[in-house]
Amino acid sequence: MTENLFDAFLIAFETYDQHEDMLMKLFSSSLIGKAKQWYNSISPRAITNWDIFRNLFIKMFTQKKVCISLYDQICQCKRTPRESIYSFNDQFNTLVKRFP
Repeated sequence: MTENLFDAFLIAFETYDQHEDMLMKLFSSSLIGKAKQWYNSISPRAITNWDIFRNLFIKMFTQKKVCISLYDQICQCKRTPRESIYSFNDQFNTLVKRFP
């Protein structure tokens, strides 16, 4: 998902693809919430090019394997015949809350 965000961003701003500094400024100004807090916490000279920025962002905000595993667990989550709806609901909600 995060990689798709970068792809969509690059398509929208493809005219800037030769200007990494512009890409980084434009992308960083589009960040909100935790992503913005993360970006603001990085030391000013830690990111020197688009690839470093992209890799740091993806490393920080992508957890594909975790998401796929949780998705599989949620899909396989079934209520047993003797299980109360409340117990099942608690089990299901616990899995959903584990998504990053």
